[in-house]
Amino acid sequence: MKYMIMLVACGFLWGSQYIFNAIALESMPALWIAALRSTIGALVLIVACYFLGLKREPGHWRLLFVIGLLEATLPFLLVAWGQQTTAASHAAVITGMNPLLTILLAPLLLKDSDFSVKGILCGLIGFAGLLYLFLPQLQAQSASQFVGAAAIFIAALSFALSLILVKKLEHLHPVVVARDVIALSALQLLPLAMLFADLNVTQISVDAMLASGYLGVFCGGVVYILFMQLIMSKGPAFASFSNYLVPTVGVLLSYLVTDQAFDSRILVSLAIIMFAIFVYQYQGKRSSAAQEAPSAVHNS
Repeated sequence: MKYMIMLVACGFLWGSQYIFNAIALESMPALWIAALRSTIGALVLIVACYFLGLKREPGHWRLLFVIGLLEATLPFLLVAWGQQTTAASHAAVITGMNPLLTILLAPLLLKDSDFSVKGILCGLIGFAGLLYLFLPQLQAQSASQFVGAAAIFIAALSFALSLILVKKLEHLHPVVVARDVIALSALQLLPLAMLFADLNVTQISVDAMLASGYLGVFCGGVVYILFMQLIMSKGPAFASFSNYLVPTVGVLLSYLVTDQAFDSRILVSLAIIMFAIFVYQYQGKRSSAAQEAPSAVHNS
C-alpha cells in the first residue's frame, strides 16, 4: 500500500506540470523553464540530503551524467518546448507511452529482466485507457502540431531509458541518486539557457515566476525523492506506471482550474489505468514469491 500511495503522489505531481508549464511559457523561454526546474529541484534535494545526513559513494559520475541527461535535461526541455505547439492533453497522452516503452526496453538493457506477456498486456491496457480519455482531442489534432508532439515523444523515450539505467544504481541511496541526477541536469541546462535563451526579468509575470518555482520544488525536487524510491524498491516498469496517472490528474486539475464541465470519460479511464497497475503489481508479487521459494529450499 505504501508504494501505491507513492505512485499516486508521483502521478499527481507530474500531472500538474502541464498546467504550470503553460503558465510559465506565457512569459518565459522553454529553455529557462527547464533550467530553473532542474536548478531549484537540485537545491531542494541538496537540502534534503543534508538534513537526512546522506552522503554519496565515490564514482558512478559517467552513468549519473547520462541519467541526468535522459531523465531530466531532455524531458524538462522537450516537454516544455513541445507544449508551445502541442495541447497539454496531447502532451500528457504522448508521455503516457512511457510505461509501455519501459516494459519493452528493459529486457534489452537489463540482464535480469525478461519479456513478460502480462507486463506488455498491462502496458497496452493502460495505454488504451489513455486513448479512450483523449480520443476526441487526438482526432482534432492538426498536422502543424507534429513537431512538438515528436519532441514530447522523444522526451518519453528518453525518460524510459533513464528508468532502466537508474536500476543499475540500486545499491545507492535513492535520494542521493536523485540529488546527483538533478544537479547534473542543472549543470547541463544552465549554461545552455545563458548562451541560447534571452531572459528579460522585467517581462516575467508573477504567475510565471510562481509556476516556475512550483515546477522546481515539487516537479523537480520532491517528486524525485518519491520516484527514485519506487524504482529501487519496485523496479523501473512499475515506477513508470505513475505516468498513466499523469494525464488523468492533469485533466482533473484543468477542470478544477477552468471550471469546465466534468467528463465521465475521466472516471472510466482512471478505472482502466488502476486495473492495469494492480494487475502488474500482483504479477510482481507472484514472481518474487516464486524466486524466494527455491532459495529457501536450497538453504534448508
